[in-house]
Amino acid sequence: MHRLVISCMLFLLAPGLAAVELPAPAELLKQPGVSGHYVTVVEPHQSDATHQTHVTYLAVAANQVLDHLFGRRWPSSGSDVVFTAADGYQFAGGAERFTHYKAYLAYARADGNAFTIVNSEGQPIELGPYYLIWDNIEDTSLIRQGGYGWPYQVLQIDLRPASAYLPLLPESASRQALDGFVLFKEYCLICHQMAGIGGQKLSTDLRQLLCPLKEPELRALIDNPGDALQKAGMPPLDKGLEGEGRKQTIDLIMAYLRAVQPEGQSCQSEYLHPPSGK
Repeated sequence: MHRLVISCMLFLLAPGLAAVELPAPAELLKQPGVSGHYVTVVEPHQSDATHQTHVTYLAVAANQVLDHLFGRRWPSSGSDVVFTAADGYQFAGGAERFTHYKAYLAYARADGNAFTIVNSEGQPIELGPYYLIWDNIEDTSLIRQGGYGWPYQVLQIDLRPASAYLPLLPESASRQALDGFVLFKEYCLICHQMAGIGGQKLSTDLRQLLCPLKEPELRALIDNPGDALQKAGMPPLDKGLEGEGRKQTIDLIMAYLRAVQPEGQSCQSEYLHPPSGK
């Protein structure tokens, strides 16, 4: 309990800098305003266009947890809510997403079975201590988003102010590049980091990794990284995106990446570390 209070105090003193480590479910359920729920969802990691798997989880409402950790004014902060997993994966969703849809932090299956999912290779994946889920039965538009925004093994929550992204926005960026940044944040920053902002699955700045690639190689990598990279944990672009919508998404992400790393620019070691003073 003391550890939780100290974490909240650190957040208030330095918003966007101190992530709050989530307590164990038994302790979290003791906190004022936090209660348990049975939540049935279409499990996106085990469903496809031809078959839906329904799973009921024991969970706490994400908004109740956020109210408890950050106070009831967090939705008006304009910040992203950032969930960090054990492997460094980060999901950052705008506050409006959490007020528009119903999100929960699941901590067990209601049927008492193992708190796991089975991946595409048939291997069980542990979901605990927390798994961010969305009520995609009440709002079926969420089903089309697949597993994006469903991080598991969640350990920490943070609020990231919009100002934190300023180092990632190039001066005089085109409208296309800015639209591409929104998609880049959704699909790429969950695992990769740039200027120290984003997921921590890889320590190297993404600009350094992409610098040697020509445009056709980069487009192919975004669309489908191939078997070797997929086995290493890099998924293909959202399978729900098809046809012209998929091409437009890749075009916009490319516009952003070329704005921050123009083709032909020399690969600089400075990208291995966040820029000073930011």
